[in-house]
Amino acid sequence: RASGYPIWTLARDSSKCFADVLNGQYSSKYEYMDTNSTGQYNVVDARSVTEEFDKLFDKIFENKSNISVGDALRYEGWNPDTLLKQIVEWSKFNYFYATTSDRSSLPLLIAEYDQYKFEGESDFMVTDQRGYVSIAHCIAEPISNRIELGAVVTSIDWNDECFCAHVAGQGRVCGDYGITTFSIGVLQNFLENGQFNGTLSRRKIDAIKYSEMAVYHSISVGFPSSFWNTNTDIIYRTEARLGYYPVIDTSGKGIPGSPAIVLMAVTGDEAKRVSGLTKDEIYDEIMDVMRLWYGSDIPNATDIEYYDWYSDEFYRGMFSNIPLNLTLEEKENLAVPEGRLYVSGEGVMVYSTGTVHAAYCSGIDSATDILEKKGLSERSTFLPKCEDKTTPPSSAYSMRMSLITFIMTLFSLFLLLL
Repeated sequence: RASGYPIWTLARDSSKCFADVLNGQYSSKYEYMDTNSTGQYNVVDARSVTEEFDKLFDKIFENKSNISVGDALRYEGWNPDTLLKQIVEWSKFNYFYATTSDRSSLPLLIAEYDQYKFEGESDFMVTDQRGYVSIAHCIAEPISNRIELGAVVTSIDWNDECFCAHVAGQGRVCGDYGITTFSIGVLQNFLENGQFNGTLSRRKIDAIKYSEMAVYHSISVGFPSSFWNTNTDIIYRTEARLGYYPVIDTSGKGIPGSPAIVLMAVTGDEAKRVSGLTKDEIYDEIMDVMRLWYGSDIPNATDIEYYDWYSDEFYRGMFSNIPLNLTLEEKENLAVPEGRLYVSGEGVMVYSTGTVHAAYCSGIDSATDILEKKGLSERSTFLPKCEDKTTPPSSAYSMRMSLITFIMTLFSLFLLLL
């Protein structure tokens, strides 16, 4: 992992950032719950269903048709005609991409898997009190006096001679080249609102327009004590309304002091709906679900915490995914420079889409290209290298978070400002 996954190197296999490793735990144990004849939830043996899905999912990579992932699964014989089958598919696809298989592109999925294969069967949950963001702080520290945080870019312009960003309250900030690390959602807003003041090719416009930000909410829920199975890491439940608070992640048990905290996730349309609710309304929905799941005598949650990435104008979603309307060629066009404008970030990468790993490598690619154009050969000896067709651990989905833009910006600046 250390040689192929630079974020993992910084977090776990390196003394560059920390005197010791960034602490966490692997999550590999999961279970499914379904209702019995009396409507009560019980743990069920879902191995035959999960094995069937995994087998058919592996087969769709032989299909080279320009179709959805859902169509490819049905072609191989997958028929989610029971609530258990539906939640198994949700747990293995929707939970990862924050959208449905019917809305996802098979060619883009295959392109991701052609570039890498996930290593291992477990996820790594960071429980270190320093936080996952401490990696970004570590990388930024050597150039902290050359980074301006909190500045709002309102538009950008470029020509054959320079690149400029218009910063609220400061005017124009210009340089030879510019690297934008905005999320796909922000790029789409810039496009719609005329905030790109330069020549964009039709291919770049289409690539931005047809890309998509996934909407995913991870909600932390605290209780006075645990009443769920603490010997498992992730618990899924069947529900006629698929995607309605269907999962509990109990990885919080690895946090020092072992507080009774679970993570509940909603994705796609359900996540968009939740974005329109108040905190009290979300609390009430979660408590109704937990009582349905575990009985009416469970204690009330002490608090819930979440961040609405979808409504935040600086993100407009959690991470990019593989929408059906986006072609592989258009995806590749996202990373093609437009004169002195470079577009970087997790959303422009064909492989590792939606991960910090992709953001990191995309920033290094852009910065390296600019250095070469300027006739410079400086290379950072501090940052781990990105390798072609790298092999990130299966914890990649756990790292699909909107720290992406912030971290990628720091990586790009580090390379350019040395």
